[in-house]
Amino acid sequence: MFKRPSFPMLLLAVALATPVQGGGAPAPAAAAGKIPITTASAAARDAFLRGRDLTEKLRIQQARGEYTRAVELDPNFALAYLNLAGTQPTTKEFFATLAQAEALAGKVSEGERLMIQGAVVASTGDNTAQDKIYEELVAKYPADERALALLGNAHFGAQRYAEAIVQYEKAARIAPDFSQLYNQLGYSYRFLGETAKAEGAFKKYIQLIPDDPNPYDSYAELLLKLGRFDESIANYRQALAVDPTFVNSYLGIATDLDLQGKCKDARREIDTMLANAKDDGQRRTGLFGKTVSFVYEGDLASAQAELDKQFALGDKIGDALAMSGDLALMGNLALEAGDAATAEARFDRALAVVEASKTVAEANKEFQRRFQPYRAARVAFARNDLATAKAQCATFTAKVAASGNVFQKKLAHELAGQIALAGKNYDAAIAELGQANQLDPYNMYRLSLAYAGKGDDAKARDLATRAGNDNTLTNLNLAFVRRLLWKANGGIDSAPAGSQATRSSSGH
Repeated sequence: MFKRPSFPMLLLAVALATPVQGGGAPAPAAAAGKIPITTASAAARDAFLRGRDLTEKLRIQQARGEYTRAVELDPNFALAYLNLAGTQPTTKEFFATLAQAEALAGKVSEGERLMIQGAVVASTGDNTAQDKIYEELVAKYPADERALALLGNAHFGAQRYAEAIVQYEKAARIAPDFSQLYNQLGYSYRFLGETAKAEGAFKKYIQLIPDDPNPYDSYAELLLKLGRFDESIANYRQALAVDPTFVNSYLGIATDLDLQGKCKDARREIDTMLANAKDDGQRRTGLFGKTVSFVYEGDLASAQAELDKQFALGDKIGDALAMSGDLALMGNLALEAGDAATAEARFDRALAVVEASKTVAEANKEFQRRFQPYRAARVAFARNDLATAKAQCATFTAKVAASGNVFQKKLAHELAGQIALAGKNYDAAIAELGQANQLDPYNMYRLSLAYAGKGDDAKARDLATRAGNDNTLTNLNLAFVRRLLWKANGGIDSAPAGSQATRSSSGH
């Protein structure tokens, strides 16, 4: 399992240091070249280190308990708050805990301050600022493997996988037994299409910590990607055998089953996950898994019902950003159903929920505001209103150009590619879509449309097949694409259709 970066949930924490002295100052004997750990309590530090070890093994719930103990023992323990934020089950709790770390950032070492500052800017969607902060951190602590890992994670989160690998390999030379690095290397190589190297990294990960569940879970996800579904399920089962509480492995098994057309069996697996869920974060993950499963099956009404349950969890605690995200998903679902009016209403409400919140910071509100022209353009596409789509695309592109968010800039290219595709300007569509998110199977599908328009049937067929066989974990866009290809193939459950299929769905 890789915890994907919606917010900086991959806080790999700080480097090992020697015990600290009272008064909040790091001990003079702190390990050379490592970021200090500032706390007035040796017991709090011990709890923090136990939590960090659990975090690096992605045993998130257990880690949360240790970090909670650490801040109870030392209410001024900034790094413990930072890492506790990364384990929180809801967006609301994440931001509240991160704010506590930020409030204490002036009382810690320079390295700790940079770590906190990097997490704060990442939480506002500013990838560019995060890069600069972590580059400064590494410049100050080049011998700290966890500082290098943080910079690697920043590159990874922005899909700069080759650059991420450079940092992970530097860290591995310093600490060859730092197991989490091999998880990150495995995913980095996987996203670069270097599956042999990815498999080697995951097997090394298993070798280092064979009594932990995540190495088997991560290797299972690679096997899922390669279409080796039975082997993938076996490795997910191994993860659960090691730790029955590692419930996300149920989600992987469900995806294997969904991709084999066994959607009811997939949802039974997720029901087991939900029955064992320990917090709302796990419940939301399971409900989203059921949403995706119903879309694979073509039952959009049941998919919407699962999103309603997900929204209710956020509504119960007033988690505005989670609710906004759920409404945006509902808007996407409505667009796939051809209901532009409902999509527009859901998208408008997604922003209104955030604007009305008294707890969402202004920077996060601004981040959400930037999405509205993108969403409005998509609604315009659904209404065949190309003029409005172009105007909204221009507005969105201008807004995101001044931001530091990598993915919103990729979305601007996605919109421009769709506009070029609708105007049958296929070369421009290919150029723009080539700068969109290349891990989104919907963009791969759109590229297949552009090549089909150019008359390059072989390339169109290859891209359509790759889009339909993307085999990524709990991916709503993959479910949408597979349904499109299935319909274009005459409702026949076979390999995704090629150029004939792509030509029949040019409105997407």
